[in-house]
Amino acid sequence: MLQISIRAAARRFSGRSLHIRRIISAGLLWCITLYAIAPVIIHAQTAVNGNIAPNKIEIDQSANLTPNGPGVVLNGSSPGTAVDWQKDALANTDPATLIGGVATGINSGSPNTTGAVGGVGHWHGARIVDGVDGAEKDIFLQGGKVNEPASWVIGPGSVGSSKYDASQAYMANNQTSIFFGMERAGNNGTTAFDFEFNQLAPDPTDPRNTPTTYIPKRSAGDKLISFEMQGSGGASGSVAYFIFNYNGTNFVPLCDSAGGTVCPAGIYTSINGGLDTPAGAWGFVNSQRNWVLGNFERRLFAEAQVPLSLLPGVNSCGGSLFVQVRTRASASLGSDAKDTTPIFQYIFGGPTAAGALSANCGLDIAYDAAASRNSNGTNANLTYAWTFQKNNAGTWTNVGTSTSVSGVFTAPSPGTYRGLLVITEGGNCTDDVTTNEVTVYNTVGGSASLTPDCDDTFAYSASGTGGSGSYNFSWTIYKENGATDLVAKSFSSGPGTSSSGTLDIDDFNTGAKGEGNYYAVVQISDSNNSTCVFPAISNAIDVRYALTASASKSGAVAPATGFTDTGFVATLTGSTNALAGDTVATEWQYFTGGAWTPSGDLDLTYTRTLADIFSLGVSDTATASILTDSYNVKRGTLQVRLHAVRTLNGQSCPVDSAPVLVKAIKAIDP
Repeated sequence: MLQISIRAAARRFSGRSLHIRRIISAGLLWCITLYAIAPVIIHAQTAVNGNIAPNKIEIDQSANLTPNGPGVVLNGSSPGTAVDWQKDALANTDPATLIGGVATGINSGSPNTTGAVGGVGHWHGARIVDGVDGAEKDIFLQGGKVNEPASWVIGPGSVGSSKYDASQAYMANNQTSIFFGMERAGNNGTTAFDFEFNQLAPDPTDPRNTPTTYIPKRSAGDKLISFEMQGSGGASGSVAYFIFNYNGTNFVPLCDSAGGTVCPAGIYTSINGGLDTPAGAWGFVNSQRNWVLGNFERRLFAEAQVPLSLLPGVNSCGGSLFVQVRTRASASLGSDAKDTTPIFQYIFGGPTAAGALSANCGLDIAYDAAASRNSNGTNANLTYAWTFQKNNAGTWTNVGTSTSVSGVFTAPSPGTYRGLLVITEGGNCTDDVTTNEVTVYNTVGGSASLTPDCDDTFAYSASGTGGSGSYNFSWTIYKENGATDLVAKSFSSGPGTSSSGTLDIDDFNTGAKGEGNYYAVVQISDSNNSTCVFPAISNAIDVRYALTASASKSGAVAPATGFTDTGFVATLTGSTNALAGDTVATEWQYFTGGAWTPSGDLDLTYTRTLADIFSLGVSDTATASILTDSYNVKRGTLQVRLHAVRTLNGQSCPVDSAPVLVKAIKAIDP
């Protein structure tokens, strides 16, 4: 069941009929069923759509419910493809309901019987079913004259003669005509079937309209169409028609087929004449008030066609009226009504626009009008005209168009957009709708980077671009491991514009921690639309533990011959914790003149002479006893260290060993 909201219904009928706008603005409950025959309650009325365009119900010379009936098709020249009331004889699996007199499905049980046992089939338009025998709930108990509704009292009872028992009625329409079908239970005389069309909904404050609406609310221009079924079991019979107009006080004759004012062309009526007229596949009510299958007796079924132009507030593009079906002894306005149905809202159809926008990632906006419907509930014979608008500081500006039912529109820039949709059926019937608003942004982007330090930590940083300007960041740190890299750490942050911090390789997952090559993949998502994601891949970095250097004296030698200062040599060796393949530069330094001075010696072995120690280092003097002699002693001290620089990730990381003291002594007997 396709339904529309009250707001949509109000827009759908705006500009077509003032009475419809008043009805809807009064606050209809629930919804209006537009394109299914299944009825829906609105206040206490049922709403049903009977539009069968581009088809028409064929009005046969001898009325019947099945296609290709006997005799001439009376309305053969009328617009539309001919069908008949019975659509098929297939099993009917629709929910069996009887709401406000309108039937869906087939219920062969009780209460609310709507078909015979074994009944099947589907029908075109709306099928109205009245209770029979003990199920009669809406008999005129008092009053019943057309122009005296104040006297009407309706309730359970007996209608009396079976000819007044309006067992079933049918209604359908296309863009030019409305079609009627009428079944009575007995054929012993004349029966008038009244179809009253009101522009206003029944008054809910009238206690006689609770719980079921029976009393119409009339206004100028309402119409009463009365079909007088004449004939019984004999060979002759006919259907006369009388059309009345409500002048604001009473219904008065407008035109008829009985010698009064001639009605407009396009009215056709007929009644079944033969004994072999098949009833609908769902069954009919016989004169014993039983639901049965088979053929009608003569003069039990009539059908008619009337131009839509005779009805108020509706046209080829649709509309809506409130309808009641009644029976009387004759079409005379003084004749009392016998049987009636509840009042229901009959919707004549017409196209209904339904459009929606949805924001994709970036500037793409998806638009869709697939839910739009033509007058009989499909999307055939519709054309579409989209206009896309951008909200520029409160002014909606046209920025694009489309004639497709759906697609993707690329907005020219970030902002808030809406769509104006106009659908057209048959070249002249239109409906329009303004869609929801959507806000789009530039495509989400961003970048990520890792920045190494000279120790076992490194910095991470990512930032987003585009989108709404607020992002969530989902980080995965990988350690390179041949064909299958290892997940070292996963974490998230946001919402925000950026994400940054510092990581330590000793805090990573087991098996993926320690020295090695690392990179990151960051899923940057719009915090206002998590489906908009940009994967940013960082640079790769080589991470090492901090470089260390050490130095120590490894020996000293005296000259084999000669005792010059340069002959005495002290030797130092150095080392680092660099890995094989690391790029490391080393140089020995000594401390002189208050500063560390490069020695120019770049390997890991370093020597200094006695002369170097006294000339470059610092010295002091003292008196010392050596054996039995007293000496003046001069002591020299030179500080030496190993300076190392590792180049990694384009970054230079220096380190110095702890200073080593290289000492020497000179002594003389004074």
